[in-house]
Amino acid sequence: MQIDGPLSLVMAVLLAAIIGFVNQYGGTCTVAAVGDALNRKPDRLIALAEAGLWAFAISLVLKMAGWALPPVADLPVTAYTIVGGVLLGLGAWLNKACLFGTLVQLGRRNPNYLFTLFGLYVGFLAHAELFAGSLVVARSYQPGSTVMLVTGLMFAASLLGHAWRVIQTNRNVPPTVEFGNREALVIHAVAFTLTAGIAGAWTYGELMSRYAHGSGRLDWMHLLIVAALLIGALLGGRRSAQSETISLAKAMLCFIGGAMMAAGSGLVPGGNDLLILYGAPLLQWHAIAAIVVMLVTMVICILAERWIDFQHRNWTT
Repeated sequence: MQIDGPLSLVMAVLLAAIIGFVNQYGGTCTVAAVGDALNRKPDRLIALAEAGLWAFAISLVLKMAGWALPPVADLPVTAYTIVGGVLLGLGAWLNKACLFGTLVQLGRRNPNYLFTLFGLYVGFLAHAELFAGSLVVARSYQPGSTVMLVTGLMFAASLLGHAWRVIQTNRNVPPTVEFGNREALVIHAVAFTLTAGIAGAWTYGELMSRYAHGSGRLDWMHLLIVAALLIGALLGGRRSAQSETISLAKAMLCFIGGAMMAAGSGLVPGGNDLLILYGAPLLQWHAIAAIVVMLVTMVICILAERWIDFQHRNWTT
């Protein structure tokens, strides 16, 4: 199923706005999730993994219903995969937000993250110029029965674990409905997959990449969907909006971070959003390898930053 009429377009626009809105309430940023995990608070990382499982489950339902989802590529793990993972992690750390987190910051009216978008486009242009001849020819990936069984069992375990937590939480108190990281990320994953079923490759990173590589044009329907994504983020972030001003140092870090994330996304290929929501749940080794390298890079950078900050505080006192 693709955009083939006004109703499909309206659905895609509404879903994109929902994604932008709930992004402000869930732990969608990988950098923040890694930082929390280092503080012994792994809830955000767990929620990101569960979001991938939900995307997998919804994609199965859509395929059974006859929807044409974007094809999944079967790619090998190469040196480019590893270098791409390092660039994704380093770029997100410099930017202090991944692609998900950048949308959150834009929704909170932080103008420095506009430079992340500029950096992303420059990074995709650089990748198109420098690595166009090194692109791996990918085959269409069709997950086997073992992959479907393993991922399905993980999804079932996630559902049972969540049900158990709800039962334990509400055992001695009246039932309540909470809206936290997990709930927001489930909504995000479901809406993300439905939008892909309607509009194909639609994220702002994918559109920038296609345009920079000359493999697609920016049609008004996809631009409208991305605009709805940003409007949803602005609506969701209105209460937590900050009176940020443009800082030259921060803007440069955002620009460099964006360029690195784009280059890494091109080398893997795939940004952290697609790797987490599509690649990893299907047990694709290139996606898993890139995510592991990206997370390890973030851990090293965050720990190094904390150590330098600790030494600086000791030196000044």
